[in-house]
Formats: sequence, structure tokens, C-alpha cells
Amino acid sequence: MSREQADGAAQPRRGPKLLVALAAAAVLVALAIGFYSTHSGRPVHLIFPAGSRGTFVALEDGEHGIDVPVINGEYVYKFPDVGPLLVKSNAPMHGWHKEHASFSDGTPLPSDFQPANPAGLLLRNSSCNSDRKQNWCWFYVGTMSEEFDPNEPLSELLAVGSRPTK
Repeated sequence: MSREQADGAAQPRRGPKLLVALAAAAVLVALAIGFYSTHSGRPVHLIFPAGSRGTFVALEDGEHGIDVPVINGEYVYKFPDVGPLLVKSNAPMHGWHKEHASFSDGTPLPSDFQPANPAGLLLRNSSCNSDRKQNWCWFYVGTMSEEFDPNEPLSELLAVGSRPTK
């Protein structure tokens, strides 16, 4: 005896409906992946003190930090001459984004994937990190021949902040 005969009524077939729902979900996931892989966040412009070199830190500080301003459609991180730049959030640095840098006098500062500027300076490395207490992003401005220490303790970076060497 079939199940339909045992129950006395025909049971609806769920197979086709489930298959259509799964196919629709797969299409939506594929569209979302395609959208997010081809769309980046707002560009980020890093501005360093004119002629400076060394390590610069953008430190998250919800109480004393500034909101990273949006100017001409870009997030702008303008680093002080001394000490870390205190920001409420480094969220603009965490998502997929384009990034470019310059000195405060307008001189472009290429990344290490581009030819150096006339002074030979580049934005060599950048990275965002966190520990249990703090979140920060650091940037190194220097020449290809200069070395930087990515393992330099955070306490030293925060105490010194940017190190202008004009």
C-alpha cells in the first residue's frame, strides 16, 4: 500500500519546491559575492607631515579620537608631526579600498609598487593590527634601502609616534 493510500489523501511533493528555493538561494549568494568582490569602499588618502620619514600610527581611541573625515569622497588620515593619530575607528582601513598617500605640502608619496618620488621616498608598508586592548594601523615612510622593524614594540611606536627626519 502506498503512503497516499495509507493517509487517505495525496501528500504534496516537496522536491521541486525545495530545489527551486535552493537554486534561488545559490543565485543570490553568487550575486552578492560578485557585487562585493568588484566594489570597494571609499578610497583612503594618507597625509604625512612634509618631508617626514619613519613609522606612523593611527590608533583607535573611542574617547579621544577623531572621526576620520570624508573629503572629496575619500577618507583622509592626516598624521600629526609627533605622536599617533587618534581616531575613533580604523574601519575605513579594514574593508577593501584603494589607498594613496602624499605629504602635507601636496607632494605625492607612491607606494612600494610604484616608482619612488624625486626624493626616493615611498610608503613602504602598512598593516592594521590589534591586541586585547587596542586596535591600530601603522605605516612606514622611507626609501627602498631603509629598513623598518615590523616587530618594533607598540609601546615604542605610541611613545614616539611619527618620527620626522627632514
